[in-house]
Amino acid sequence: MKQLFLIIFIFFSYINVFGQYIPEAYNTDVNNLYEVSPVRNQKELGTCWAFAPCASMEACALKRYGQNYTFSPLNIVNKNPLGTNIESGGNCYIAMSYLFNLLGPVEEKDDPYTPPFKSPYINPAPLGYSENVYILSDNNGKLSEKERKNIKMCVGIYGGVAISYCDTDEYYSNDMISYYCPKEYNSNHQVVIIGWDDNYSRNNFKNKPPYDGAFLIKGSWGTEINKGFVWISYYDASIDNPVCYTFTRIDKVPYNNIISYIKTNCLGSISYNTQEIYGKIIFKEHKNYTIEAIKLFLAQDNNITIKVFVNDKEADTITKDYTSPGFRTVYLNNPIKVNFNDTVTLLLLYKTEEPKAKIPIEINQENYIATCIPGTNYISPNNKFWKETKNNIGCGLLVK
Repeated sequence: MKQLFLIIFIFFSYINVFGQYIPEAYNTDVNNLYEVSPVRNQKELGTCWAFAPCASMEACALKRYGQNYTFSPLNIVNKNPLGTNIESGGNCYIAMSYLFNLLGPVEEKDDPYTPPFKSPYINPAPLGYSENVYILSDNNGKLSEKERKNIKMCVGIYGGVAISYCDTDEYYSNDMISYYCPKEYNSNHQVVIIGWDDNYSRNNFKNKPPYDGAFLIKGSWGTEINKGFVWISYYDASIDNPVCYTFTRIDKVPYNNIISYIKTNCLGSISYNTQEIYGKIIFKEHKNYTIEAIKLFLAQDNNITIKVFVNDKEADTITKDYTSPGFRTVYLNNPIKVNFNDTVTLLLLYKTEEPKAKIPIEINQENYIATCIPGTNYISPNNKFWKETKNNIGCGLLVK
C-alpha cells in the first residue's frame, strides 16, 4: 500500500495569530548574533531570490534543531517548475513553487553554487521541506504597524523573514551601514530580516525616515562590509513581499512522487459576491495509496471546512480557522486508504468576514501556461449550482 500526501495551495495575505510579547530589540549585535547561518555570496548573478529562502529556512533549522544547515540556492534556480536559469532572475513566488512541490531544500554540497552553475540531472534527495510558508503582507510599499509586528514575531519564532526592497546607492549610508528609501520603487533585491531595534535612530540614515526603528537584514553579497548585515528602516517605502519560510527536517523519505493538476503556487483567485464559496476537486488515479494530509493556501483570512470523499462516500471532515499567513499542513483525523481506480473528491468551503470569499487558482505566468483538465475543478456559491473552472484550484497529490 502506497502512502499519499494530498496538497492544496492557497494564499494567506497576512498574519495575526501570535500573541506573544515582542521585545524592543532582538539580534542587534553583528558580532554576537543568535541562530543565524553564515552570510554567503551570490556574486554578480541575480540569484538573491533563491538565497533569501535558503537563509530563512537555515535560520528555522537552527531554531528548531540547533543545527547549521547550508541549503542550495542553485537547486531552487534550476529545479523550480517555472523553468528559470542562473541568468533569468526570479522572485519569491518561484521559490514557493519549488517548495510547494517538495523539490527541496537540498544541501549545498549536493548542488553547489559553483561554475558552470548546472544542477545534477537527477535531483538530490531533499533534506526536509517547508511545511508552512507565511506571507506577511499583501501590500506593496510601507509596512503597517501590524505587519511590522508580524514580521518580528516570525523572526523571533522561526529565525528569519525574507523581504524584497529597492537597492540603490542613492539611499545607502556608507558611514552607518544603513538604508532608507522614501519612495515606492519596484523592488530589485531580496534579503532576510534576522533582527530589529525599535530605538535605532532615524539620524543614522542618509535620508531621515519619519521615526526611529529598523530591521537588521542579512544580505548575500559576502561579508566584506559590516560582516554582510545592513540596517533598513521600518518605514522604507520599497519593502515588498515579506515571507517566512519554515523548515521541517526529514528523518525518513515521506513522499517520492507527486500527482497534481498544477505545478506552481496560485497567483490568482475566483470569488462571488458572497462571504462563502465552495470548491471541488476530483482525482482518479490508477494506483493504491493512502491520504494522510492536506496542504492549504488561502487568499484571505478564512474559516475552512474540508470534506474528503472516496467514491462519493464521506471519509473525513476537518474544520479550521486560519488568520495566519502562507500555506498550512492539515493532517487528517485518520489516514484514508484509496484503492486502484477509486475516485477521490475534495469539497472545500471557504468562509470570510471580508465582503467576498476567494478561492486561489493557478494562472498563466512567464514561461508557464496553466492548463485545466476537464471534469476536475469546480466552484459554487452555495454547494448547489456548480461551475467548472478554466483554471485549476490549487491542488496536488504527493505519493509515497
